[in-house]
Amino acid sequence: DDSDPMRPTTTRLSRVWHQDERHNECLRNLLEKAPAPSVSGPGSRMWHWPEELLAAERLDCGPASASAAGYAFPLLFGAHSYGVLLVSRPRSGVFAQEVHHLLEELCQRVARTLYLARRHSRLVETSRALQRGLLPPRLTRIPGIDATIVYEPAGEGINAGGDFYDVFQVEDERWYFALGDVCGTGPEAASLTSLARHAVRLLAREHYPLPPILDRLNRAMIEESTSGRFMTLLCGELVPRTDGGALLTLVCAGHVPPLRLRSDGTVQVVASPQLLLGVVDEVDYYTESVELAPGDSLLCVTDGVTERRHGARLLDDNSGLAGLLASCTGLTANAMAERVRRAVHAFSDDPPVDDMALLVLQAHAR
Repeated sequence: DDSDPMRPTTTRLSRVWHQDERHNECLRNLLEKAPAPSVSGPGSRMWHWPEELLAAERLDCGPASASAAGYAFPLLFGAHSYGVLLVSRPRSGVFAQEVHHLLEELCQRVARTLYLARRHSRLVETSRALQRGLLPPRLTRIPGIDATIVYEPAGEGINAGGDFYDVFQVEDERWYFALGDVCGTGPEAASLTSLARHAVRLLAREHYPLPPILDRLNRAMIEESTSGRFMTLLCGELVPRTDGGALLTLVCAGHVPPLRLRSDGTVQVVASPQLLLGVVDEVDYYTESVELAPGDSLLCVTDGVTERRHGARLLDDNSGLAGLLASCTGLTANAMAERVRRAVHAFSDDPPVDDMALLVLQAHAR
């Protein structure tokens, strides 16, 4: 418990080491029966072996003299206590002054390392919890359509924000999907991520068409952001057809254009990039219609996929993503998403430096 350094801390035996390792277990048995030293304050202190315990156990792993003593070095860093290091010599508890100072410095460094490790773990967990709150808990099932998402934040999860996605139902026969990328990371980027996802949901369920949705989101971003952050967004409406397939209506605001894979292996770019969000007040967004015939697939990605780097090369150089998608002909939506994910990781030995999100929508084949 590191919440209060001056409060007496309940300790438990964690590690034991004897200069003759054959005695490690014997020494552990002895110390587990001995009273634990106090760690209620800074500074090392003498710690005496309990004479009656040594005599009763008749153990040969303790000091040669029952009156010998050791030193207890508390593991303290600032306002945090992490236990105590107990050190004793076989025949005498006396240490040379330089050894004593060395042990004190060692304990200070150990305590500082523990403090930083715990703080880092808490930051990571807080960030992951925030990130989970920015994303939908599950994908909505769409009749006649298989939907698969891959989402992998870069790094160790310390910064929330970045890429996001959403798939949700508006009416009995209409669904919306969104894939976006907020510039930067950290709390402000995360706040814009949350603003975008919830604004799209709210306005879509109030029956706003796609261009007014993006127009209102664009103005809200400019009003809310004080650091000039911007966002790319691919937003679409999907209406399944009774005879198979679906009709899509898309707006691509500065985002990576989606690719359609036909059942014959043909790959096409199906939307034109328009101005990204958060840059200028007045933007005239327009929609584009795309048909998914039975067996067709739509691949939507963020730039963590297309801009995956290996030296001076990018994954999407020379239409690399389109070629990768063409190789997925005949695969299910899940298999297609997994092949793209693996290709992104295999493109370079270096770990990804940007978040990756990809969405596959595949119309059931007849």
